[in-house]
Amino acid sequence: MKKMILIERSKFALLVRSHMKASNMLLVLQHVCRERRISLSMTQEEVCELIRLDPDFVEKYKRRGKLCPVEDQDGKQYYNVLDFINLKDMQESKRIFYQTMEQAVPDTAIIIKRE
Repeated sequence: MKKMILIERSKFALLVRSHMKASNMLLVLQHVCRERRISLSMTQEEVCELIRLDPDFVEKYKRRGKLCPVEDQDGKQYYNVLDFINLKDMQESKRIFYQTMEQAVPDTAIIIKRE
């Protein structure tokens, strides 16, 4: 049985607007970086602090070979920021799933309310 989440139209519109704004910002940043040949890379510590990613979670994926650092001349390791964003998404997706499940109602409840 499917579960549904009821949301006010204005709140849904705000979510869509926020998503579109973030998507457009990402497109602009990617374009600027590509045109200026700027690499989107940071150290593990910088990214973990910036997007509040658990360093232990990151270490687990480094051991699995999912994160590949690039070293500079001084031996400092840099990572592609998008790899960390994907990790953050994986980490957050479970939390979001369970939070939304608490608010969900069976789809049959919606049909009954309409009658």
